[in-house]
Amino acid sequence: MINKLLEAKQESNLFDIKLKYYEEDKKFALIKDIVSFANCRELGDKYIIFGVENKTFRIKGICNELPDISEIQSLLNTYIEPSVEIELNSEIIQGKELKYIKIKDCKNKPYMIKKTYTKNGKIELREGEIYIRKNATNSIATRNDLIQMFAEKEKFSIRVVNVNIASITILLLLELRNETNNIIDITKMAIRLFYNQQEFSVNKSYLYNSRKIKNNLCIDKENRLSIAPWSKRLEWVCFDIDDKLFEIIAKNKEVRIYLNIKDDKSLNIDVDIKV
Repeated sequence: MINKLLEAKQESNLFDIKLKYYEEDKKFALIKDIVSFANCRELGDKYIIFGVENKTFRIKGICNELPDISEIQSLLNTYIEPSVEIELNSEIIQGKELKYIKIKDCKNKPYMIKKTYTKNGKIELREGEIYIRKNATNSIATRNDLIQMFAEKEKFSIRVVNVNIASITILLLLELRNETNNIIDITKMAIRLFYNQQEFSVNKSYLYNSRKIKNNLCIDKENRLSIAPWSKRLEWVCFDIDDKLFEIIAKNKEVRIYLNIKDDKSLNIDVDIKV
């Protein structure tokens, strides 16, 4: 996993690289990094990798010792609420040892600073601050970020069961689960693809009934899919793409695609798909 992340040679919302572990007087930076990753919208575990040269991504190996995981966890528990679960591991790459902190997929957002951190009379972290990782940097969460975090708690989930790329077409089999008390109307489905610092978006989509063959297009009269409360269903979703986008996806199997779904409450859910 670590090797695959480093192959991208570009930091993202999933991982950060550092040549060495945080200095004793920079513990606040560790806290800030962890809480930012915990609040990140991308799904899955996040990583802080030590022993890699910044910008060049050269593998140097770890040059200083890391504290015991219990010490790191104790520091985080003191300054972050709710608690964030981490793991401390190592991996040999190019004959050199790298160590990394794995921030396990965080479901109980938002995570915030629960105690002010002061160093030499200067406030480095303030009680009540909420940081989030966006565009590979840490920043203070905005009002919209907080709306998204609380909206995710409504337990509307999407799982990608199957991905199929045909001629200028992306076909996804999605498991849609609605564990809320409300009917959810999906009014827009789009794919966002990031490649080489360019963003491509595909807004037009078609819904297929999973019990019928793909050629039987099944769209309701309002061109939307309604999901009843406390239900789960499988649906095929098809996106027509242009030749340029198909060529990028076909040639770069590790490219990241985000399925973006907006319901009538403007809730955006990004589902990370590796093709």
